[in-house]
Amino acid sequence: MSTPKRPVPNVPALARVFNIIGGLILLGAVAVGAGMAMQFKSSAGIGSLALPLFGSLVFVGGFYLGTAEVIQLIARIAIEAGRSAEAAERTAAAAESQRNQRLFLYHVGPDVRGPVSLDVLRSMRAVKSDMRQVSGESLVCRIGDAEWKRLADFMDKSA
Repeated sequence: MSTPKRPVPNVPALARVFNIIGGLILLGAVAVGAGMAMQFKSSAGIGSLALPLFGSLVFVGGFYLGTAEVIQLIARIAIEAGRSAEAAERTAAAAESQRNQRLFLYHVGPDVRGPVSLDVLRSMRAVKSDMRQVSGESLVCRIGDAEWKRLADFMDKSA
């Protein structure tokens, strides 16, 4: 059973929010830096207050932008993991389908037995005694098919 696929956004919403906040904080740091530069000539006392504020704003802005990058990285890893899981599921389903196409049911008297591979049916046919359960005339049906055929018909095609 397949689940409907949702489009995956390129940038998670939380990363966008952190990018915006980080950008605004860095813009504030630029404004404080410009104010510091203009006040530097007139008064040395204002610079001692503005410098720690400038440094803090740069640090916090960088922190927010870095956090946004980490969120985007985690999102990309999750997307790739999801794609890998889907590919593995498709491969497993294809292998199961292929395996089922090679399995057969067979009649022993009125009973239906199996599923078994064609190789198993060959080895059962090769038994040289009264214990042999199948022959070339035994009816077999490949899983998924509706038609029963003689074992010899399948053996001629696969040999």
